[in-house]
Amino acid sequence: VGRSSRFSGVVEAPGRVRIGETLLPAAQTPRPGPAEIFIRPHGVRLGAEGLPGRVATRSFEGASVLLALELPFGRLLAEAPASLPARPGDQVRVAIAPEAIRVFPA
Repeated sequence: VGRSSRFSGVVEAPGRVRIGETLLPAAQTPRPGPAEIFIRPHGVRLGAEGLPGRVATRSFEGASVLLALELPFGRLLAEAPASLPARPGDQVRVAIAPEAIRVFPA
C-alpha cells in the first residue's frame, strides 16, 4: 500500500466506509462489514471545506511537506507543497479523495 494512515472501520455500503463516527466515500470497497482502511497521504488536501482537523507535525521532504493531522477519527498523514503555510497547532479543513482510500476486509 505504500506510505499511508491505517484505521479500523466498517464498510457500510458500496463506496461508503465509516471510521469512528466519520463516514467517508471510497472509490472501491469490499462487501459490507469490518474493514482495515488505509488512506494515502497524496490524496489528502487542505482547503476551505472538509473535515475539521489540527496540524500536529510538519516535516520537510524537499519540494513537499508531510503533515500529521489530528482528525475526529485519529491521526492522518497528508502530503502538501512546501509552500503551504500550515504549521503545527493550526486548525484546518481536510478533504480526502475517494481514490486515496484503500479498503480491505478485516
